[in-house]
Amino acid sequence: MEQSRKSMQKQRKRRANRHKTLVGLIYVLVAVLVIVVCAALVMQAGKSKVPGGDSGSSTKPDSARGLVITAPAQLSTVTTENTVVFEGTSDPNAALTMNGSAVERAADGSFRRELSLNRGINSIVLSHKGETVTYQVEYRYAVQSFYPAADASYHCGATMNVSAAVREGSTLQVTLGGTQITMKEAGTQLGSEPAEGFVLYTGTYKMPTDLTDDRTIGTVTYTVTCDGVTETYTSGTITCQKAGEVKTSDPSVTPDYGDYIDVGSGYIVEIIADYAETFDGATTDDYSSPSRNYLPAGTVDYGSQDPLNYNKLSYMLMRCGRRVYVQRSNYPAGGKTKVVDCYRGTLPDHNEVGFASLTVSGHHTILTLDTLWKAPFDFDLEPQNYVDPDNRNYQVTSLT
Repeated sequence: MEQSRKSMQKQRKRRANRHKTLVGLIYVLVAVLVIVVCAALVMQAGKSKVPGGDSGSSTKPDSARGLVITAPAQLSTVTTENTVVFEGTSDPNAALTMNGSAVERAADGSFRRELSLNRGINSIVLSHKGETVTYQVEYRYAVQSFYPAADASYHCGATMNVSAAVREGSTLQVTLGGTQITMKEAGTQLGSEPAEGFVLYTGTYKMPTDLTDDRTIGTVTYTVTCDGVTETYTSGTITCQKAGEVKTSDPSVTPDYGDYIDVGSGYIVEIIADYAETFDGATTDDYSSPSRNYLPAGTVDYGSQDPLNYNKLSYMLMRCGRRVYVQRSNYPAGGKTKVVDCYRGTLPDHNEVGFASLTVSGHHTILTLDTLWKAPFDFDLEPQNYVDPDNRNYQVTSLT
């Protein structure tokens, strides 16, 4: 009886040990399965690729996936250098050609090749494993950039700004519709800094006034000669829009929204100085305020037909609820600078704002936005507070 009992205990222990072993084996199998699935997902993600680049998270491209080009960054580029460098990786077991010629590569398929460029547009075609990528590289010797370049429309009486960055020592001639535009050296401007060895020139063109129909002015032609090399570039079509009907009141304005003032429509105020200090339209003082931002050159808005005069100063009232000087005194140099231009015209019925670029330069972060036209804008340093802004005490009590 005792022997039978001991035999049963041994059997139970063996079954328990087999159960533990089986459970442990299941855990191991599950862990292996999880690792295999994760590895498969990572490998599948690594196979995703955009043309000319790698969308995977790996910092070292897998050359077996095919052609990965890391430079140039864009399929279409403009350069003032007479060479361009192509860099990337490829499958070392498959041929790689550039414009039909074999590309020398390292054992892992990586390559770096510098090409000489001809003036004008150069087409470079790379072929690898049935994939073809075409690059357009425009080599400009005398001209780095110019504006305007695309089609553009301006209001009747508006001022069109023109600029060109050309190589030092160049001669520059700019014309529009048979009229030569006077260009002056401007040094540097935010967003238009010329490259080393290039100089920025700017000029203006005054649109016709009181047109009864839209008119095509023509194209802007930039002709630059440097070191015996002449380059000519042409903008898109420049159009001047007909003058608007001047109304003393406009029912489409909403005076109860924000700081808008109904100044009518058909009469446009444009900032032509580099910037314009703004003042509250509801007052007649010329007090500065941190809650009133400056408006840059090119800003347009409907305005009053006649200036407001106060304390020997003249202002133009804008629909956005701001006043700006007609002209400002230059300190300490003396003299006066015209701040605004006024003319008949019609503004677009809507605007669009898009992101252009974000760069960091020194202690400054520069955000550039694209708009259809330069409408007035406000910005608030929220939640920054001041001691007593109603009585012009702008000591800061809390920062943003």
